[in-house]
Amino acid sequence: MTETIVLAGGAYMTFLKLREATADADSITILSGQVKEAAAAVADRHGLKPTWLNDNAAAFAPPGAAAEPTYTFFDDESLRIEGPHPDTVFLMKVAASRSATSDRSDAIALWRSCTFESTQAVVDRFYEAYPHEEFDPFFLDFVAGIAEQAAS
Repeated sequence: MTETIVLAGGAYMTFLKLREATADADSITILSGQVKEAAAAVADRHGLKPTWLNDNAAAFAPPGAAAEPTYTFFDDESLRIEGPHPDTVFLMKVAASRSATSDRSDAIALWRSCTFESTQAVVDRFYEAYPHEEFDPFFLDFVAGIAEQAAS
């Protein structure tokens, strides 16, 4: 059986060469017990944090984000590591970037890989992906600031 991990955090950014390093690997797929055991063994063997591989990002992924991967970063008979479309990760980074500087930096780095037609399209897709989010009248300006920084 092949286990599949779909990355969306710093490891995703590193695989795309949009960031040099990361301290952990955030999966948007729920990790199986077997994967968690293997990750714990790797952590123990290499002196890593026990949470170096985690599925904390699963709660923040838009519905269906893991179902249609765009990238395959690694693939063998027991493990496949994939990544969603940059638009999906951009939406997640924008959601998180209101409180985390590294997520804003990641969103800026991702912008050129995205296929949004406009910053308004980002806002529209964001509220479709996260219908529980309260409307923010400054959100369009926030996204436009990210796009402007990415263009400079």
